[in-house]
Amino acid sequence: MIIEKTIRDFLSSRLNVPVYCERPEKKPEAFVIVSKAGSSRTDRLNRANISILANAGTLYDAMTLDQQIKDIMDADDIPDVNCVFEGDYNYTDTASKTYRYQCIYNTYYY
Repeated sequence: MIIEKTIRDFLSSRLNVPVYCERPEKKPEAFVIVSKAGSSRTDRLNRANISILANAGTLYDAMTLDQQIKDIMDADDIPDVNCVFEGDYNYTDTASKTYRYQCIYNTYYY
């Protein structure tokens, strides 16, 4: 299982904005990027830190998108994946005025 793809596909089916695993060349007004920040394996149980970055045209829209992501992820509906919320924060790029929020999940999967 490629956990980033699994999370991306899961969020894509539930959000009304595009979800990517890398920054798109043509950025839509709002979008999400899923990436893996690190991983480990013990006794065939995989663990990965997943970063989910909510990008939007305004700070309020980025906060709202972040909350939607947390609501979806916390429903714990991803088959064979356990997600534990670690935190979220304002991750706005002030130089480019790109409004974004980032949430982090620890995921456990086989």
